[in-house]
Amino acid sequence: MFDITLGAHSPDDIAHIIQVSLAPAFILAGLAQMLNVFSARLARIADKVNATARDLDEADPAEARHLSQQLSYLRRRTFVLDTAVVCVSLRACLRSSAVRPHLSRVATQIPPGGAEERADVDGPASDAP
Repeated sequence: MFDITLGAHSPDDIAHIIQVSLAPAFILAGLAQMLNVFSARLARIADKVNATARDLDEADPAEARHLSQQLSYLRRRTFVLDTAVVCVSLRACLRSSAVRPHLSRVATQIPPGGAEERADVDGPASDAP
């Protein structure tokens, strides 16, 4: 029904190229989801900091000490989440830069026109010694 020619490449080669092409996309999607979770947590912490700071203005000394400790704890959580966001972003950049040369090499293995175009790119065969 459909005439599909693979040229000199087997279906396993093509499956490998597809796997190599899609794996980084899934990894980057997972990293983006982690960034989404971290930003949601940072937003919740910011809301808690605002509420605690508002309560701190009207608190008696004993309660103010407790709220100050809570603000200190929230500050540490914010720092840890900020560090996590930087690490995930750095990992995404490094993953992208590490995959780019590999994808370029894989993309040049199968030219758009198949094996016939590869022969044209290499030039005409020469019978001269």
